[in-house]
Amino acid sequence: MAMTTADGTRVVEIDEQEWEAPGELHASLARDLAFPEYYGENLAALSDCLEDVDAPTQLVVRRAPAGHRRSWFDGFCRVFADAARFNPSLGLELVESALPTATIDDVMAALERLDARIDALQEQGTVAGAVLPEATAVPASAPVRDTCRNLASGSDGDRFKCSVCGCRVSDYLEETRQLIDGLNYCPQCGCEVANPAGSNALGWVGELI
Repeated sequence: MAMTTADGTRVVEIDEQEWEAPGELHASLARDLAFPEYYGENLAALSDCLEDVDAPTQLVVRRAPAGHRRSWFDGFCRVFADAARFNPSLGLELVESALPTATIDDVMAALERLDARIDALQEQGTVAGAVLPEATAVPASAPVRDTCRNLASGSDGDRFKCSVCGCRVSDYLEETRQLIDGLNYCPQCGCEVANPAGSNALGWVGELI
């Protein structure tokens, strides 16, 4: 789009988002800047014609938001910048467009609409003919256990040594036997034992020391 200001400056606006292909932009520039009929519609020809512009001209180039830009448009921008640098009759204004940002009010309104939709679905009990499954609640009292490892080697008489708190259980005693397959939880810190038998083949639990 081209217009002329009160002081006679020709202003040409070039919006990246308006053009689908380079040829369309070349044709528009040739028309708005009155390029000669032999204009070659390529970047080299564009550079030559912009260098010949002698009437006061201002190019206003609007870039598309990041992620929506056309790679071929970068070449046009480089030609515009070079021409404006060397031609005193040509000015360039580069406008960086940003993606629209939602306000807090927009977000709150969207959440309210979502809540209303969820309430309506819950009242209906079905979505597209399918019964909505009931949510499975996790008991608040369900314990979350950390894990440890049995570091006991058996050479020092230990049958269990916690890798987290260092708790040690000595040789097997019949009266304090817990699990023949080994100690599943540390009796001191409560961590679940990842390798109950450890390096001890017996894996029995005895006297806490």
